[in-house]
Amino acid sequence: MRKTYIIITLFLTSLTTFSQSLKSKDDVFAQLMVNPGDTILWESYMGKTWNTMTIFEKEQCETLSERLSSKLKEQLTQIEKEKQESFTDNFDAEADSIEMTAEKLLQNDILAQERELQKQAKEAADASIAELKELSQNLKANLPIIEDMIQSKTSELGIAYQKYNSENSEEIIAWLKNYGQQIYKKTYSSIVEKGN
Repeated sequence: MRKTYIIITLFLTSLTTFSQSLKSKDDVFAQLMVNPGDTILWESYMGKTWNTMTIFEKEQCETLSERLSSKLKEQLTQIEKEKQESFTDNFDAEADSIEMTAEKLLQNDILAQERELQKQAKEAADASIAELKELSQNLKANLPIIEDMIQSKTSELGIAYQKYNSENSEEIIAWLKNYGQQIYKKTYSSIVEKGN
């Protein structure tokens, strides 16, 4: 009877230790999905140092690292596509949304190159409409300048241009917002495309 008790205790202890190590391996693998090139995480996952791993084990780590890196890039591309498709009609809300998304990407520490590219694209897009925002503060006095600027920028970016055809200030503001959004989106997406 006592032998049976000892055997059951040993079995339960080994089962508990196995489940704890499995949990920690899952935690390490979750970290590897974010940072697949980290050899220290691979050492922790494999349970041995890099120097003591066989060539086969190192190749397995490198192959899995490459797959995780490509999956991470695919997810970044998907995030970028979703972000570009989610632009709304409200010009200010779009600028805030892009700023918040860019900040989230920067905070998540996904990839240094992607963060820098997003930052450059956002800065260029903000700069592309900064003067339009400034001039639109006094729309009556600056409308001819705004019109010339929009015509020039749309021509530069390959956006179809159509002159405003109303004297109604609300329609002119809608016309201005529409072209401001198009210039912002086109500038942003062209920099992201050039970077990729």
